[in-house]
Amino acid sequence: MKTISRIVITFLTLLAISCSSDSSDDGQSGGPGGQDAHTYSLAFTGGDVDGDTFTGSKPNNEILAVRIDGTIDEPDVILLTIAEEAQANNFNVGFQIKMNGDTPVSFNENGDANDSQMVLTYDDYTLNATSGSMTITGMGEVVYQDVVLPYFELEFTAEMQGVSSSNSFVTQVSGTIIVKRKN
Repeated sequence: MKTISRIVITFLTLLAISCSSDSSDDGQSGGPGGQDAHTYSLAFTGGDVDGDTFTGSKPNNEILAVRIDGTIDEPDVILLTIAEEAQANNFNVGFQIKMNGDTPVSFNENGDANDSQMVLTYDDYTLNATSGSMTITGMGEVVYQDVVLPYFELEFTAEMQGVSSSNSFVTQVSGTIIVKRKN
């Protein structure tokens, strides 16, 4: 089941990349902190990526955040992707955040399909969260054409298993992502 989750995250990341130039930013602002754009900041400690950092801001048309209602047996899910086309290293991050109400389930909390997932790719690296936690503040939602678009501030820390074409390693990542309200 985790393989399917990772495939979904990868697909959504590719979707965000391919659609980013098809949309136009409506110029609207709002959301956590009154930001005019979505923002992100990540920093790695340890392993082959020790000291690497990524920060930036994205207009509405270059981020995908969708909340999908769960069922009796499945929790709600927030899918979040960021694709940074402007960087030479092709930085991408995808989250499948399983929710318990408005509280995110930690990475690998239960050791099953109800855990949250995070995948990062850049340069020659692919990194998957193996443990860690998240907090979400300022959660709100806007419904647009029957699609639930959440806005929030996400803070996270995770241990990640990383691989490249020549090496396997473990690293830690911490970061903050602000998804603004899209009107």
